[in-house]
Amino acid sequence: MSIIIPVYKVETYIERCLISVMRQDSKTMPIECILVDDCSPDNSMIIAENMINNYSGGVKFKVMRHEKNQGLSAARNTGMSMASGDYLFFLDSDDYLLDDCLIKFYNVIKKYPDLECVKGNHVGRIRINVSKIPSSPINNDTLLNMLYMSIIPVMAWNTLIKRTVVLEWDLMFKPGLLYEDNLWSAALFRHVNSFLFIPDTTYYYEDNN
Repeated sequence: MSIIIPVYKVETYIERCLISVMRQDSKTMPIECILVDDCSPDNSMIIAENMINNYSGGVKFKVMRHEKNQGLSAARNTGMSMASGDYLFFLDSDDYLLDDCLIKFYNVIKKYPDLECVKGNHVGRIRINVSKIPSSPINNDTLLNMLYMSIIPVMAWNTLIKRTVVLEWDLMFKPGLLYEDNLWSAALFRHVNSFLFIPDTTYYYEDNN
């Protein structure tokens, strides 16, 4: 699976973010992590590259650089274009993964091989009412209804997506758009044939303005 991390003005958080990636179980599943430097003006990439250069674990890191700042949507698009994993996972660089995050996603897709999208629970932002979300896979009609009723969160992060779905439907983020996750998630869920929500917490969201 491919983790995509846009990097911009996160020197306070990037070390914590990358440590959480390095602590994932890369022996059970292959993991590549793509950092997209969106011309960050602080020390974010210096910290990140020092960590990567001194890392000897199983996660394979790639670093991509924009020639000019293009924003979160463009950075995610760059990461997706460079990904080689069967599944994509978005991680914002001021957030972090719980230690068993990716193994929980991996176990779900091993149990349900036809799943095209899996979303985990999180802490640090809006509270999800997990009792309203089915514990078994659902189709895109049910998923869209739950999205429009604000039962399923729209955020792109903490979501595992089969890369073939992204490629088939050209599911890119619209550059320069505020709340870009809303439009992108609606497009994604329209085309996802099978979706499952993990009620366990897998992700920590940092409320960083």
